[in-house]
Amino acid sequence: MIFVLEALMNETDLSLSWRTLSCLRPAVPACPLAPALAACLLGLMAPVAALWAADGFEPERLDLICVEQPMRAVSFGAPGELSYGEQEPKESDPVDVLVTKSRPGEDFTYDFAVIESSAAYLQNEEAIWMTGKQIEAQQGRFKINLSNLMMTLTETDPDGSARFRRFECEQRITGNDGTDQDDSNKNR
Repeated sequence: MIFVLEALMNETDLSLSWRTLSCLRPAVPACPLAPALAACLLGLMAPVAALWAADGFEPERLDLICVEQPMRAVSFGAPGELSYGEQEPKESDPVDVLVTKSRPGEDFTYDFAVIESSAAYLQNEEAIWMTGKQIEAQQGRFKINLSNLMMTLTETDPDGSARFRRFECEQRITGNDGTDQDDSNKNR
């Protein structure tokens, strides 16, 4: 193709058929700028996509009533001695937990969320809501599994001992009259 263009620029008479012209290989490899141009275009579109996502962002809420289950505890005694057992729950009353998406995340796999609770140690302003998977806070020590609504909290001591607290949760459903109903009453 370069040859044909040079010939045209030099006003050379070419009597080549179209078939011959289409079979010519370019002297320069196919546009080396194409991948760079595509990457640049994608880079420019990402902020626009994020703005579109932010415009369509709607706060989502998850209102739970959680009951603590017996916890598992791991503690260390003498060197090499490990103790593992089950302990009674710390919370005897149900705990209210309300998680609200606060703003969209930096990509489309998560959103930021705020956790409010009747138990102060569960409240958190910097939670991550991974759609369809889990809600996570406290550097991964607090999690709510969104498939089974099991909430877990890991507490550690300076000596390395740990307690693994578990809460079974039910989603609170607000009835037409404004009264709260737990998830077990929705099928009645």
